[in-house]
Amino acid sequence: MSGAYLGQMIVQILGQTSQFDESINKSEKVFSGFHDSIIKDIGSIANSTKGLNEQAAVLSKSLEDAQSRLSEAQKRMQELINNGVSPMSAAYVGAKHNLDLYTKQVELAKRQIDEIGKSYRDTSNPMNEFIGETEKQVHAITQLRSQHSELKKQIQDLIIEYANSDKVINEVINIYNEDK
Repeated sequence: MSGAYLGQMIVQILGQTSQFDESINKSEKVFSGFHDSIIKDIGSIANSTKGLNEQAAVLSKSLEDAQSRLSEAQKRMQELINNGVSPMSAAYVGAKHNLDLYTKQVELAKRQIDEIGKSYRDTSNPMNEFIGETEKQVHAITQLRSQHSELKKQIQDLIIEYANSDKVINEVINIYNEDK
């Protein structure tokens, strides 16, 4: 291989290496911008999650209290029925009112807890997207770095080959000059 040809190859590979450096830098900038954007979203999600946790704790306590009151109201209603109290009596009407009220409170608390569960699922979607996009970006950058390393190795090999071919040419010239 001639020295000129090797020189041209080295120049081409150096150009490719420069392009890969630019690609890596651009990918890292895009990733950094994406990362910064998602970090803000994660902060917002964390605040939302904290608020949801607080709401869930309050609703859970509210549900426990309502279920306890409902259980007591059911027992009271059963006692009235067992004792033959008239459905028209004030005690029966009051117990029925309490039973209906606590039933609605339990249903409401359960519905609100279900809504919080849905909100949790809704907040997990951006996190899953972030993880997926991060994996893609890291994979792309890793591939670029691998290609960059391979080009550097090729340059080193060509430089060695160039140096060796230059030695051979010099030896041939020396041998030719000795024969004169």
